[in-house]
Amino acid sequence: MNKIQNPNRAPKIPTGKELYDSIMVLIEPDLLSGNLTRLSALANDDTPLQHSKRVQRYKKAMIEYRRKYEERLSQMCNDVRRYESHVRSWCEKRSIDQNEKPLLEKLTTYFSQKQCRPIKICSSAAPPSPVVVA
Repeated sequence: MNKIQNPNRAPKIPTGKELYDSIMVLIEPDLLSGNLTRLSALANDDTPLQHSKRVQRYKKAMIEYRRKYEERLSQMCNDVRRYESHVRSWCEKRSIDQNEKPLLEKLTTYFSQKQCRPIKICSSAAPPSPVVVA
């Protein structure tokens, strides 16, 4: 029986924190997951005008984050689809004994029926407002 080994490296699927930080680092470093507990300290010395500007900047950052997040999810889904296709092709090219054919058929059926759908995290279309403690 031929053992199916990893024909190529599978795409890396980041954790939620890794995904969030990898996007947010380019948009608004204040809102990185490691900085969230320090937001109130950052805002302590803000004047009311500075506070208002900070809140608006964070809102804009969250809107941009959501756009980039959707793009990244789409790219990850495409990467997984390509990998699935590669695995199927790789398996089909190997000589498969009778015991492996039913498994390959099940995998083919499974992959052909699945669609990569982004997980809806927020119930509303608008991203959540950042928490800023005055």
